[in-house]
Amino acid sequence: MARILETILPESIRNEGMLFVPQVLEDLMRGKLDREFPVRLDEGEDPASARTYAFDVARRLYKTFSESLTQANYKVVTRKFVVNFLDTALGWNFDKTAALNYTDRPFLLPPLNQESLEGETPASEMLEKINFPVIFCPHLCTLDEANTRFHGWGLSTASRSATRFAQEFLNSRDEYLWALVTNGKELRLVRDNPSLTRPCFLSFDLGAILGGAGDFVAFAFMWRMLHASRIDVTISTTTSDLDLSAQRSLWEKLHSRSAETGVRVDGTPLGRCGGD
Repeated sequence: MARILETILPESIRNEGMLFVPQVLEDLMRGKLDREFPVRLDEGEDPASARTYAFDVARRLYKTFSESLTQANYKVVTRKFVVNFLDTALGWNFDKTAALNYTDRPFLLPPLNQESLEGETPASEMLEKINFPVIFCPHLCTLDEANTRFHGWGLSTASRSATRFAQEFLNSRDEYLWALVTNGKELRLVRDNPSLTRPCFLSFDLGAILGGAGDFVAFAFMWRMLHASRIDVTISTTTSDLDLSAQRSLWEKLHSRSAETGVRVDGTPLGRCGGD
C-alpha cells in the first residue's frame, strides 16, 4: 500500500491519530462525495442553501454562548448552546427539554443501555433515549482535562477527561461504535478503539469556525461530516437496530474506506488508530 501524507484541511479541523485517511476527508470537504453520500434533507431543500442557513444560525448561537463564557453555570450556558447547536445547525432533532434536564450526567441524554448500567431507572427517563452517546463537558474544562463527572457507567470511579471517558465507554460497550465529545468550544468525533496508547479522533475548533466572521469552508465540512443524517440518532429499542445504524453511518463507511486505502507515513495502517 502507498504511504499517504497528511493533506490540507482548515487549521480548525484536526485529524488526530489519522482516524480517517486524509484524502477521504479532503474529498468530503470539496464536495466530491456529495453524490455518493448525500446529506438527507427535507424534500426540495437545497443542500447549499441549507449549509448557508445552518452556518448563520450556528454563528448566532456561538456568539451568544461566547458572551457567557465567564459564567460558571455550565449546566445552563454550555448545555443550552450544545443542544441548540446540534439540533438547529446539524439537524439532530432530539428532545431539547429532556436534553436540558439531564444536568448531572456526562451524557446529553441517557444512552440506550442506561438501565443495565445503573440499575433501576425512573419510567420518565426510560422514555427519552437516543441510540448515540453525546458526551457533555463543562466549558470551564478542556476535553483533555480530568474531571470528577467522568466516571461510572460501567467504568472505574477514577476521574478522567471527557475524551478519555468517551473512549473507554465506547471500548467497554459492544453496541456503541461512535460518540461525540464537546465542551461547546471544541467538538470531537471519537470511535471505538481498543488501543488507548495514542489519541484518535476528528476535532473541530468551534471558536475558530463560528467565532467572529467565521470560517464557512470549515463549517461546510463539519456540516457534511456531522449532520444528523450521517447516523440514525432516532430513538431505538434494540441493540441490533443500534449496531445496524452504526454500521450504516457515513463515519463507519469512511473509516472502513480509510483502513483499506493506505498507511500512515510512520507505516501503521490508516483508520486503525494505532492498533485497532
